[in-house]
Amino acid sequence: MSVDQIPWSEDTSNIGRKLMEKMGWKNGRGLGNKEQGIVNNISLVSNKQKKGIGFEGEVQFQDNFDSVLSSLQDNAVDQSVAEDPLAERVSSRQVVSRLSKARKK
Repeated sequence: MSVDQIPWSEDTSNIGRKLMEKMGWKNGRGLGNKEQGIVNNISLVSNKQKKGIGFEGEVQFQDNFDSVLSSLQDNAVDQSVAEDPLAERVSSRQVVSRLSKARKK
């Protein structure tokens, strides 16, 4: 798609243009029953940096925060399994189930 939008806006064979003309629109007039809408095409602005809407800059601490959070979650899971014998039985059953499913293939 062209950012300047000139080629498609001048194309008279465009299906959208044909439909609008069929409903009464004329080139150079605004949309609406009183022609109160905008006259010019909506234009695009090229985004060469490939940043998203609302981007304000890199957050430097995010990677460090993510690594600390994941290590805390790993420690919490390890401690809960060590303290709970039922969790050990459930996890061993899951391993056995996975092995039996692998044998069936």
